[in-house]
Amino acid sequence: MAAELPAIQRVSGTLQGLTHEARVNARSMPNYGIYRFQIGGQPCVMYAGENFGNVLPFLAEGDRVDAAIHAEPLSQDDPHHLVYALRNHEDERVYVCHRVFRFLHTRIAPVGVGPGQRTPMLKLIGWLLAISWLIFVGIFYTTGSPQGLEELPGLATFIATGMLLVWLIFAVPLLFLDTRWRLGKPTRRQRMLDRIYATLDLGTPFAPTARIEEL
Repeated sequence: MAAELPAIQRVSGTLQGLTHEARVNARSMPNYGIYRFQIGGQPCVMYAGENFGNVLPFLAEGDRVDAAIHAEPLSQDDPHHLVYALRNHEDERVYVCHRVFRFLHTRIAPVGVGPGQRTPMLKLIGWLLAISWLIFVGIFYTTGSPQGLEELPGLATFIATGMLLVWLIFAVPLLFLDTRWRLGKPTRRQRMLDRIYATLDLGTPFAPTARIEEL
């Protein structure tokens, strides 16, 4: 029996009481921002990563928005509802929450890396591994002994193979899960993302009908 998905509801209105709080230099995760506001009297909270290269939400008081939110408040003491996705009608951008949401609220979170984030992430990992390999080869070449230089091609090949395996450890599971998703066999978190897109009439994660900014 498929695991039950959390209840998601759609709310519409204007942003009221918009605030932003930055959480910087947390030991266990990257920096992130907390956006709090009300939509139609409903208190909401939205998370977004705030590290280099992250997309930052462009929001202003009074913006007309639609949001897909968790139907239940955070707790009895905190009436805020978690925002899964928010469409800003002022510029028609849609913000979908992934990484920070997944870290802070794992049980009710969709996939931690959005479909549009996968290729840039794998490219970044590939470049970092390639640069690390070049630095190692360069240092070994300039400081190694003549005998060590004779062994450098074999050693460089061995390390390059290991780095390729590291990259594949990230790439293969994503490719496998995405393939199953496209074939109609999504995981629970993938089904949640499908529902979030359906709630705001965004098409599908692989064929969105709006400009999606993945947070």
